[in-house]
Amino acid sequence: MLAVSKRLEMHSTPMKLAMQTTSARQEITTDKQNLRLEVEPSQFTVNRTKSELRINQSACFAEMGSKSPEQFSADNASYGYSMVLQGIERVVDQGNQLAAIENKSDPIPDQANYNAFGQFEKSFNMQKPTGAKPNISFTPAKLDIQYKPAKVHNQSTYQKPQVEYIAGKVDISVAQYNSLEISVVDLKG
Repeated sequence: MLAVSKRLEMHSTPMKLAMQTTSARQEITTDKQNLRLEVEPSQFTVNRTKSELRINQSACFAEMGSKSPEQFSADNASYGYSMVLQGIERVVDQGNQLAAIENKSDPIPDQANYNAFGQFEKSFNMQKPTGAKPNISFTPAKLDIQYKPAKVHNQSTYQKPQVEYIAGKVDISVAQYNSLEISVVDLKG
């Protein structure tokens, strides 16, 4: 038999890796936002005209004989004007009668009688008023409502945020290399 006098020995060391990590991070910075709102207030306006009731009774009073000085003067002026026209008409008619010499009659006694007595004959009668009604007019009130709603003008400025991203790192290094030692050991000794 063969006697073994030597032995083979092996020693190994494993490889060791070292890992160092840096976490990722994100940084966000913003400038101050500028919020500016301009508000135009609402407006509410109401315009109103008053109602008006007018009653004119001057025709009623004039019919009863109670006239204003202006009406009394106007009526007398109108009456005087018509009397003047009637007088002119009478004088013209009487002049035409005198000028008509072809008629063999004498118009002077008839004209003298009419001028002395006839033109002053009047007839009077009493009657009730005809019932003139007052003049009534009414103007209703008017209401004008105007509404202007409020307005908001947004003058704000928006600042974008500034984002910075820093990536994470993984550093891998060899802390211990692997090794293998092989040796021959003599058993004899």
